[in-house]
This record gives sequence, structure tokens and C-alpha cells, in this order.
Amino acid sequence: MDAPDVYSNEIDPEYFQLNRPTSTTSISKILDQLVGASLKKRLNATQRCALAWNEANGDRERNHTTGVFLLSPHIKGNAPRLIVYVDNHSCMTDFSTNAELYLARLANWGLALSGLEFKVSHSAKIKRKKSPKKEEQALPQLNKEELAHIDEMVAALPSELRGKVRYAMCASLRRTKI
Repeated sequence: MDAPDVYSNEIDPEYFQLNRPTSTTSISKILDQLVGASLKKRLNATQRCALAWNEANGDRERNHTTGVFLLSPHIKGNAPRLIVYVDNHSCMTDFSTNAELYLARLANWGLALSGLEFKVSHSAKIKRKKSPKKEEQALPQLNKEELAHIDEMVAALPSELRGKVRYAMCASLRRTKI
């Protein structure tokens, strides 16, 4: 059977089936074979845990992880606990919910832990505070009819609520006009 034309957009399925590689090897496996063993020997326990965390989990976990810390066991003979620092509270909540799943993944990767704890990274909080605030758009003004309608709606409210409710209704209506 002839090889398909390299400039063609289609590959003959029959040719592909006959010439399919029998096994696939990922680049990470090849690199691991070349450098992995010597590199892993030089890693400390926390660095090995960070490597295990990154290997055992997906892109979302890797993207939101800012660091890990291996906490030695309080009782001799117990497995250590892993503290994973994340960049926001929603990830902390989501990851904490799935802590048992992550423990199982890490155990399959060869890392025995007695517990897994998620915390929001202090450095992530600092970065968030230093980021420039978005400039608020100027809200469009309300016309006389809209103001009259709002005044009519709040007229029956007690005087201590009327001003606050009027302000909130005006702001809401102005935001909907954007």
C-alpha cells in the first residue's frame, strides 16, 4: 500500500490502521527515564510531595496551587499530612470537598498521607490587594419619568427606609441601562 500524500488533508484510514504504532510513549516518560531518577534522588520530601501533587492531579489543581508543605506526623508511625496552598477561597472549598479523592490519587502515585488540608496562600492575598482596581463605568442618569416612577413606588414606605430604597432602586435601574 502506498503512503498517503503528505499534502493531502485526508489520511487513508486503512493505511493508518496498518501503520499505527503498537505502543505510545509520552514525552514525560522519556524525560523521566533520562533525567528523572537522578533528579528525584536530590529532591527533599516536600519537593517530592509537590511533584506527586502535580503529577496526580489535573490542570485546574496545578493552576490554582501556589505551594505545598509536608507536615511531619505528631504521633510516631503515622503518615505525614500535606498542606496545599491555593490562590483563592473557592478553590480551597472545592478542593477540600474532594480531599478523599486527592488522597486516593496521591496514594496511587505512591505517596501515603494521613490527611490533606487546603489553605489560601498569604502571597495570593497580597497579590490580590496590590492589583489595580477596575475603574467603574459612569452610570447613565435617569430621566424625569423614571425618577417619578421610583418616587411613586417608594411613597408608601416608612420614611427611615424610603431614602435607602430609592437610592438602591435608582442604582439598579441605572445599571440595567448599561
